[in-house]
Amino acid sequence: MTTTTPNLYQEIWERYWSTLPSEPQTALWDSTPQYAAALDVPRFKAAFGQERPILDFGCGNGTQTRYLAEHFARVIGTDISSVAIESARRADNPSNVEYRVIDGINRTQVETLSAELGDVNIYMRTVLHQMQPEHRGQLAAATEKLLGRTGMLYLVELSEEADAYFQRITEEAGAPPEKLAVILQSGITPGLLKISDIQEFFPNRDIRSGPTVINTMHILPSGDRAQVPAFYALIGPGIV
Repeated sequence: MTTTTPNLYQEIWERYWSTLPSEPQTALWDSTPQYAAALDVPRFKAAFGQERPILDFGCGNGTQTRYLAEHFARVIGTDISSVAIESARRADNPSNVEYRVIDGINRTQVETLSAELGDVNIYMRTVLHQMQPEHRGQLAAATEKLLGRTGMLYLVELSEEADAYFQRITEEAGAPPEKLAVILQSGITPGLLKISDIQEFFPNRDIRSGPTVINTMHILPSGDRAQVPAFYALIGPGIV
């Protein structure tokens, strides 16, 4: 784990969130919880339990964070973007939610948070693939630090099939979806992951995984919501 994240990440995400309107559901992936966290929670709720706080890692404007708070005693949304966190704080948040600006591969910030909270559970939805490959291991190491011995991690990431899916809907429309274009124009360069990558990042933890989709805010000409191929993984001790 390095001591600082390349400034590029913070610059990119501050720029991205600054370009979006203030109302929710304007980001490509900012679906209402019924299309996102509500599909995830049944996969990890029993394993997470209520003893440890939950970090919604890369929480953005807090749409999913607030839903998690309906199911868990303490939820902390973290994001590298202060603009995103300010937006999250302005929303109608329940009393068991708080937000922090955290650079996920800043060693000092991660160690300070770990010392404060102890072992945590982590919900991480489509974060790793947005980092350059050489930095993903650093984020995984930070995650390991925060999980400690007993914490559990649930993540969702774009699968290898996502690239072909984006190409197809772009070709059919003659241009990238508007919300995807905004992402690319901000300098964000999404990548793809395999479950074997996750196994390499967390070689000493049990993993249960399966296919899923990311329900986006892009509506296809058919009227259906664009669903990007993805996979989920539940990671931690005693997973079978």
